[in-house]
Amino acid sequence: MAAKGVAALSSLALALAFLALSAAPATAGDVVPAPSAGPGDWPMYGGSAAHAFSNAAAPPAGLGLVWSLAGNATLGSVVEADGFVYVGDVDRTAPAAGPHLVVHKLLEANGTEDPAEGGWTARAPIAGAASLAPPRSLAVDGGRVFALVTADLTGSAEYQEVLVALNAASGARLWTFNGTSTWTASPPNATRSAPVVSGGLVVFGSQDGNVYGVNAATGTLAWWYPTGSPVNTVPAIVEDLVYVTSGTTLFYFDVQGLANGDRGVVESGGWTGDLVLAVDAGAPIEAAPVVGGPTLFLDAAGETWALDRDLGSVPLWTRATTAGSEGTPATLGSSLFVRRSDGRVIALDNATGEIAWIRGGLLAPSGGEDMAAADGRLFLSARNGTTHDFLALDASDGAVLWRNTSALRARVGAPVVAGNKVLVADGQALLAFRGRPDLAVVPADVTMGTAVVTRGVARANVTVAVRNEGDEAVANVIFAV
Repeated sequence: MAAKGVAALSSLALALAFLALSAAPATAGDVVPAPSAGPGDWPMYGGSAAHAFSNAAAPPAGLGLVWSLAGNATLGSVVEADGFVYVGDVDRTAPAAGPHLVVHKLLEANGTEDPAEGGWTARAPIAGAASLAPPRSLAVDGGRVFALVTADLTGSAEYQEVLVALNAASGARLWTFNGTSTWTASPPNATRSAPVVSGGLVVFGSQDGNVYGVNAATGTLAWWYPTGSPVNTVPAIVEDLVYVTSGTTLFYFDVQGLANGDRGVVESGGWTGDLVLAVDAGAPIEAAPVVGGPTLFLDAAGETWALDRDLGSVPLWTRATTAGSEGTPATLGSSLFVRRSDGRVIALDNATGEIAWIRGGLLAPSGGEDMAAADGRLFLSARNGTTHDFLALDASDGAVLWRNTSALRARVGAPVVAGNKVLVADGQALLAFRGRPDLAVVPADVTMGTAVVTRGVARANVTVAVRNEGDEAVANVIFAV
């Protein structure tokens, strides 16, 4: 169909659910174990405790915005489990003791927080402290939601990592762990670690230089270990081992702190965690470890290492590049994808390290360096001049399959693929993309006839062709002239 007017079409909008932050009553209750994460879920950083950054999700080929959530501040990375989306925020309207941690639970299908459907907003103030920033990423497991935040201790120049557990059904706080050490920093940094859950333990790194294992049910300390440097990455867990990067070192720990059979007896240095192996990469490691099958992948200062996940003292292979590392690698099938500071995305054969393809011109945005892989595609955010967008590449050859051009944004985080959607934080909002809208207008569909000047005023007809070509329902279409 076509529409005629005297000015260019300025907007064609889907009916979007822009949700204002509102408090949902949280009631205490017993934790009911949730079903295990499905093959298309993304319940914690990296998609799983192994950080594969991939799953069995299958979003449509052409993507369109279907719902959004407005936040108070820069939202953390989203996670999804059992049909719900969870994201961390902070409450900027809190009194002087704030801002405080906020967690949203949304229906994955439509982004609503309706309590009747299981959604909620939970505010979790930290006594005597303010949240420096939202969590990097949440973790959902066993009917609980875990959030790690950096707390600014009121009345001092000290900071501390605090872990909070919420009831996934109600949003009620279950416990708070603040047994980490304090530190001073100028300026302070928000944590870049995040909770990882496996085997009844929550494991996280802290800027105090330690890695902690906390009982997921009770919030009590199971073990800890000093790494010697701030831990600004997210640990990975596979079976009996925890993998942590700190400074220039990759550490292998026993997940239960029992590698030497000491049953948690305090070591000479005061810790109870058991170190199995330490590997020096020779350069600062800013990426989290990634485990794919029997292999552990490490990316440091532009060089990728493949190590045996059990006995990784000698690399299986290494691949060096001429630019620095950006974000954590992602895996899909037999491929490993890495980003570089010069804007290149590189696909490696994960068995040999051989380069399969290189795609340039994709500079990573700050805080949005990580990628996600699913359904034969690699999803990533990229700088586009002074703005940002995100796109999908063909995982087999790096060809650009889709690029978001509907709205270039001032900030874009790391995409997450879950269910049939791609979820990405846009600075102040969480955006959910699924299929293309049924109604669409592209630049070629807008034409203007020859102008006729009468008494100094030019008039012309503008014709807009609106195509019914997508696969996503649309309502409340607005034509503004």
